[in-house]
Parts: sequence; structure tokens; C-alpha cells
Amino acid sequence: MKILGKSTIKGISSVYIAETENKDGLIEFVDVEPVIDEKRIKKWVIILSTQIGCPASCIICDAGGSFLRNLSLYELIFQVNYLVRKRKINTTDIEKLKIQFARMGEPSLNDAVIDAIVELKKLYDNCIPCVSTIAPLGREKWFNELNELRDEFYDFQMQFSIFTTDKKKRDEIIKFPIYDLDWISNFGEKFFRKGKRKIILNFPVNGEFPIDTDKINRIFSKESFIVKFTPINPTEKVKEQNILTKNYCNIVEDRIDEIICNLDKMGFDTIKSIGEMKENIVGSNCGQSVVRMKMNMKIDNFESTVEKS
Repeated sequence: MKILGKSTIKGISSVYIAETENKDGLIEFVDVEPVIDEKRIKKWVIILSTQIGCPASCIICDAGGSFLRNLSLYELIFQVNYLVRKRKINTTDIEKLKIQFARMGEPSLNDAVIDAIVELKKLYDNCIPCVSTIAPLGREKWFNELNELRDEFYDFQMQFSIFTTDKKKRDEIIKFPIYDLDWISNFGEKFFRKGKRKIILNFPVNGEFPIDTDKINRIFSKESFIVKFTPINPTEKVKEQNILTKNYCNIVEDRIDEIICNLDKMGFDTIKSIGEMKENIVGSNCGQSVVRMKMNMKIDNFESTVEKS
């Protein structure tokens, strides 16, 4: 594969853009700045793409609507190996090496992701796989295979992108056949291990997507699930559709606080994830850097370093 360049915000992250071996598409992957404590790396996060484009067309995501193909096992592992070589890090010394299948593409639609997780265990024994998914319909076999791998790892992070508790609105946002919340609840209960990470229910929040805390409480157990809220990022698609309103940040943060307050009273663990505004400059939102490159748009802090690997 050929590395075309990277966009970096020092101390936060670097987004790499690569061209596939047969030159049929571009992908991006992310090196999140390692957290170092007392000369030891406490945590290093690598975020991988799993497809060229994405067959889902989520209205807030730049990766969707231009799906070409699944990435191969080689292309998946390449992203990790490249960054490990680039940083010259001894991964066995890292307390938490998190490898997230959460960039371009829907991981559960690519069978090679299961093979990649198996391979990563061989290469980086201490890694923590992290899978973020919309739970596509008809992929139960894939999810069952993932569940079988669960106990091979010290820990394993599972995140479902929920957006809203309203089924009709959820279908409008994701625009792809998906399992309902009851299915996600049932799978999450099977996947969860006591004493390990809870299953994340991720809600990207704006001022309009309905979030019914009573429904969350009715469907999901507070023992197995943790609820995460983050403002919708200003992707190119979001800008096109004017999803962000005036004073958006203040309105959304207030709404998140209100929802979290309700869930706290119900006994749920919650996460409020307000990212660095600089991450939007680096193009850290899914598919954003590739879209900007294809459209010949300016990518801030982009360093062109064509490199064959």
C-alpha cells in the first residue's frame, strides 16, 4: 500500500491516508497520541478502516454512500503494523494497546475482520480489540463468531451506534437494514463478562434525535451496558444538511447533561465525551480526510509524504 500523507495535530492525533495496492481506492487510519506516564506508555489507540467507503449511508458520516469493497486481511493488518514500525514502539510495554475497528466502513460486514482479530492476537498478545457497529441485519453469524473470540483477549470493547431510541428515526439516520434495540440488548448480554468492560451504547447527539431514557432503562440492563453521549461532529455531510444549529455546542452539551442526569438516577453508568475541537481540523471524523482529498479540498496540517510500504 502507498501512504499518501498525514494530517497531524501535535499531542492529539495523526490521520493517515493510504492508497490500496491495486490503486482502486483510498483509506484512512488514525494514530492517537500515546498517553505516557512515568516513562511508560499507559495507552495507545489505533483506529482502522475496514472497507473502502461504506455501504451504510448514515446522514452524519462522510464515509457512507460510496462503497467499493471490503479490505483484505493484509490491508487490515497493514494499518497496525505500519504505525508500530513508524513509532518504533515495543508494544509489549504498553499497558493498554487499543485497536479500534471504527474508521471507514462497517466492520461486521467484512468477514476478514474476524480473521484480523485472530491475527492481531498472535502479533500483539496484549491488544484490546474495539469494535464499533450499527448492528447490520443478517450478520448474526459474524457476531456469534466475534463472541467466540471474546475470551481470547484480556479485554474486549464492544460499541453499538444507536443515535436514537426512536426506530423510525434510527432507520432514517442510518439508511441500512439493522437489528433493533432488543436484539442489541440480547447480544450484549451474551458478550458481556462480569468485571470487564460494559457494552457501550453510543448516542451522537444533536438537538433533534429523540432519546427516551425510560426506553433505555426498559430494554438494557445497567449491569451490562454503559451509555455514551457525544456531540455530532461537523462532517462534510452534516454541513451540507445544516444539521448543526446556531449555538449548537451549548445546546447539545446542555441536552447531554439533562439526559445523563436522568440515566444517573436510574443507576446507569454514563460517559460524556466532548472531543477536542482541534480534532475537527485534523479531519478526525470518519471518512472526512478521504472526502476532502477526493474533492481537492484543503486538508489542514496535511503533510504529503508519498511512501510505499
